[in-house]
Amino acid sequence: MEALDERIGNWASVRALQDALRNVGAAVATLFAQLPDANGGLVDAATARVCLAELATFRRSLKRATVRLVNATTGATVYDYIAAYEGQFLWSRDGDVGFDANGIYIRDRETRKVRFQARRVIATPAAEGCTLRDVVTGISARCGWKHDAETAYEVVEHVETAADHTRTLSALEHVFRAAIEHDTCVMWC
Repeated sequence: MEALDERIGNWASVRALQDALRNVGAAVATLFAQLPDANGGLVDAATARVCLAELATFRRSLKRATVRLVNATTGATVYDYIAAYEGQFLWSRDGDVGFDANGIYIRDRETRKVRFQARRVIATPAAEGCTLRDVVTGISARCGWKHDAETAYEVVEHVETAADHTRTLSALEHVFRAAIEHDTCVMWC
């Protein structure tokens, strides 16, 4: 009794979309309210119709300045900034690692004090993680972020648009259309 089974994304992609929807505001309020914060929940066909319309609005409306972490050699995106996680992408006893507009940081888990931060770093493999070295100052700090090879990273400014969420938006459009077409509900699992 299933019309469609579609993977929307991982929790990081959902949190990134929620943050972007929050930025667009009232024009996508129903869609924002319907996205799950945990497994479970339903969206009925009538609400799915509203969400589908708001997805179209979102695709036209989102344009904002943000930051991302890139491989400084290739320019490839490593991580997009996710506000819900404060840019953090590694949780470790050796120090949590993340980034924001000020650069890549290593933050003490208990005190939450930042002990290292730089916009451009070289990550050098070390036992149980790596050493991050600030390209500008030469200051280094060790963390639990594992690397197989020396890698250069940089925090860069990025103009986020709906295109940054294409995979997630397409999956949502599929499930909302299926709910409308079959007059049923979307069930988050």
